[in-house]
Amino acid sequence: MRRYTTLDDDLRAMLLEQYGFEKVINREGVSDQDLELIKQHSEHDQKLQAKITDIQEQRRQEFLQSQKEFEEEEARRLKKELEEALEKYPQVEATSYSSARYKNGLRSTLESALGTAADEDRERIRQVLGK
Repeated sequence: MRRYTTLDDDLRAMLLEQYGFEKVINREGVSDQDLELIKQHSEHDQKLQAKITDIQEQRRQEFLQSQKEFEEEEARRLKKELEEALEKYPQVEATSYSSARYKNGLRSTLESALGTAADEDRERIRQVLGK
């Protein structure tokens, strides 16, 4: 049950088969597209199918881990930005155009954080903004 969508896929699958599916899978940096082609082309080889599935699952786990690390870093950055805005907002006097713009920027930061902040931070934000 071979299902190739383009001539490029057909040619690529033939080259991969000629090189050797096992060799391709064991190479560092084999592409997801190549893994899918091999998987489609070798439906009868359960050992190969299992190995490809393991590689794909490992990549998925690595992606999820890096996504989690990115989200945690972003949350830390936003928390730090929030803390700085909470600290600076009451101290800024809007005596000039630039200081008024700066204070307005801090206000925007605080208001945008209201939706995602923890309950204790939300209360602090409301107190600082006078809401």
